[in-house]
Amino acid sequence: MNMIELQEHLENFGMIACPVDNSLKIFGQKYALHIVRNMLVLKQNRFGQFLRSIEGINTKTLSIRLRELEDFGIIKRTILPTRPVQTEYSL
Repeated sequence: MNMIELQEHLENFGMIACPVDNSLKIFGQKYALHIVRNMLVLKQNRFGQFLRSIEGINTKTLSIRLRELEDFGIIKRTILPTRPVQTEYSL
């Protein structure tokens, strides 16, 4: 989207549909970018991997961020048919 298209988009739809504003809603949350970074760079895809590698995050916050990223369509959660059940995340 170029500057003219962005300006027209904002004039037509207002700030509620602003791509920058919507991106900040997702990635402005604490640790959200850390999770995506670890998926891209470190090839991490499991809850425990994120928990061990992201300094300062706790299980509740990690669960919330993963769910938010999934709800926004940034990541996909896959439940593996194993015993015990395992969950993997992908972009």
